[in-house]
Amino acid sequence: EILPSDWSSDVCSSDLPEMTQKSIADALIRLLAEKEYSEITVAEIADTAGINRSTYYRNFSSKEDVVRCYYGCIMQKCLAEFETSGTKTNHMYLLTMFRAFHFHREGLALCDRARLTPLMLDALNAHILPNGIGGRGSDVFPTAYYVGGICNLLAVWISRGMGEAPEEIVRICETLLPDSSQRRLSEAFRSVHGRPIHFIARGE
Repeated sequence: EILPSDWSSDVCSSDLPEMTQKSIADALIRLLAEKEYSEITVAEIADTAGINRSTYYRNFSSKEDVVRCYYGCIMQKCLAEFETSGTKTNHMYLLTMFRAFHFHREGLALCDRARLTPLMLDALNAHILPNGIGGRGSDVFPTAYYVGGICNLLAVWISRGMGEAPEEIVRICETLLPDSSQRRLSEAFRSVHGRPIHFIARGE
């Protein structure tokens, strides 16, 4: 299985447009297992997803947008699982995130082989940065720096085959990033999602 068996039910919402986008992303990832990214056509993606080309173009303007959707769906999975966790802390948020990406490691490996991993940053920015990278105010700079660090940590982990456990990646992340940066995550999460997560400084 290139995609986990529960991909259809737990990654995106039941909203029809999002489910259509999920089906298209699903199709592209499956095609990546068979051929090079540059050789995959929109017609093949549409056929594999069971849709017509007009439906594809109503949802996406490029294959790169489909890849961004794939990463975004993983972040949605992370958020959905975090919402059901009993502990709303930075540590749990990071652990849930890295577990979600580890869960989709086969699809992520296919994207990495096609050199598509840099598109992952767009999904992280959308889910963590308030108002995106174009946000105003000085707070956007340290938060963007923090998100970039997480993205590159993920990129290295993916390129190495994700052999380390998610718990180990969280430990590395928390060791490298100062408490002030982790506090920014709490503030950014509140701005984007309208509710806080608790920051716990190391040693508490």
